[in-house]
Amino acid sequence: MPTPRWRRRKEDRPQELLAAALQLFGEQGFAATRLTEVAKRAGVSKATVYLYFDSKEALLQEAVRTIEPILDFGDELAAGFEGDTRSLLGVLVVRWLEAFEERGVGCVPKLVIAEGTNFPDLARLYVEVVVERGRSLFSGVLRRGIERGEVRADLDVDQAVHVFMAPVHYAQIHRHGLAEADPNGPRLHAWVAAHVDLFWRGIEDRG
Repeated sequence: MPTPRWRRRKEDRPQELLAAALQLFGEQGFAATRLTEVAKRAGVSKATVYLYFDSKEALLQEAVRTIEPILDFGDELAAGFEGDTRSLLGVLVVRWLEAFEERGVGCVPKLVIAEGTNFPDLARLYVEVVVERGRSLFSGVLRRGIERGEVRADLDVDQAVHVFMAPVHYAQIHRHGLAEADPNGPRLHAWVAAHVDLFWRGIEDRG
């Protein structure tokens, strides 16, 4: 049974508002969503929304910030991983994609790309919190591979990371933008296996 509105803990309310906003952004787009609709979906008044967020952009910025723990987890996983580098790449990508969905922020990459030119502060925040942290994570993994003799020593790590991450962003955008129209699109585990295999063939140190 849902918790009555008046018995909810106030500290939970921002997360409830954020969840409602992301559901609506994903269903009908950022531009078409109004704060009154967010309030209705969350079961509160519009005035309550303004106690925590002064605009739709502020809601989306907060959604970006909630992604940071995913990157923290990735750093921890990579630091303690004992297997080979190829396996680590696959594990990290699967957890990246799964964690976005589990935290309810899977639609954020598509939204930020769509709205980035209209809201440059949002774009800069996404680059700082997600893109740069992701590059740092996967750059570290590739350098680990070089140190272990698994990855070519002459690899341009910075450019290789761009090549590796671009399809990951595509998979997220496809899931929240094209999946209903394209039932033959990427299937998570099969796609990750194919992506890592193709990428690895280009960077592997074959001695």
